[in-house]
Amino acid sequence: MLSILILLTSCCISNPKNNNLNVKVEITNKISTSEINEKEGEFYSININIINNTDSTVRFWALSCWWQDNFVFNANNVGLYYPKCSKNSETIKEVASGKSLTYTGIFHIHNKKIKIEKGFKLGFILVRENEYKLFMDFEKILLDKKSKNKDIIWCDNSISLDKM
Repeated sequence: MLSILILLTSCCISNPKNNNLNVKVEITNKISTSEINEKEGEFYSININIINNTDSTVRFWALSCWWQDNFVFNANNVGLYYPKCSKNSETIKEVASGKSLTYTGIFHIHNKKIKIEKGFKLGFILVRENEYKLFMDFEKILLDKKSKNKDIIWCDNSISLDKM
């Protein structure tokens, strides 16, 4: 149980142009399904830190409410939980040089009975400021980058369900 609370993973970007942008993940505690009105799966509090080790500010697009769309896993059995959202719009996020941006959310294991032998990785899809204009199809940009494995910051270390 203690290993669940101390799971820290550092990640590096797959695109060499941005090798100083990192992601760190911390899963802090288990959440009861009744706390979030869900019936199935396992849920954990998660903090995802996007760390800018470059010498300039990094600006990227994300959704205001469903920021989880910018994150992917290389496994089908896990994901980030989407809360109810009344207004969701594209917005620019900034991470100043030497600073970090933290997303706090919920990590979801859909079906604990399905084993992922080699573990899984979290990836952050980077949509640069100049790659999107309002009223374009933001979801299409994310899906295209995901399918081409382009501009995704993948964790170096695998997260294993056996540790949870």
